[in-house]
Amino acid sequence: EANTSRLAREFAHIVGGCFLTWSQQEERRALEYHKRAGEPEPTNQDPNYTHQDSLGERPWTRNLKEVRHSFGFGGPCLHVDLHGCKDPTLGGGSHLVVGLRAMEFAGRTGVEELRLMLQRTFAMALRGVSVNVRPQRQLTGALEDDHCTLTQQSLGEAGGCWTCAVQLEMSRSLRHELIRNKEARTLVAQALSFAFALASGEASDPALVLHTLQYWIA
Repeated sequence: EANTSRLAREFAHIVGGCFLTWSQQEERRALEYHKRAGEPEPTNQDPNYTHQDSLGERPWTRNLKEVRHSFGFGGPCLHVDLHGCKDPTLGGGSHLVVGLRAMEFAGRTGVEELRLMLQRTFAMALRGVSVNVRPQRQLTGALEDDHCTLTQQSLGEAGGCWTCAVQLEMSRSLRHELIRNKEARTLVAQALSFAFALASGEASDPALVLHTLQYWIA
């Protein structure tokens, strides 16, 4: 999933948020092991596939809770989990897949409002790019067994009880373009921020927020 860590850092800087990634040293170590052995490094466990009985022991889950506490509990807070996926083909797929099923499974209110706002703001920020805001079977942001994705973890008590959580799957081409194009990065980061503000009622003037995004794009 090349460039997802860098994009997480960049997005957080743009909107004034926080980021949580593997260290660059750990990324290099895992990559070198994979090149040598042809398989994932065994001690580097996937935090997006964590058993529900071990959430309290996992550093990623604990760090999610610590980051949530850093924002305080006076208002809504959004967790965005960035992932990479393959480029779409003639057989299907999208350059950006928005997964909100963790919120649905957690019984959060406002899921459809957030989905609609993300669809609107991404349509403006990523004109001509295919966006799927309603994946059905894959890349939904939630697991249906006894394991938890990071968005499921963040919505639970062990991960800090975030208000909202969205999983974004970005194609290889889209990640490359966002790394190359600073303006595009800014638009996508602001699209996330604006969608959350509009859906959560934090925007004092929703029409002005959408107008501002359209102005930046123009």
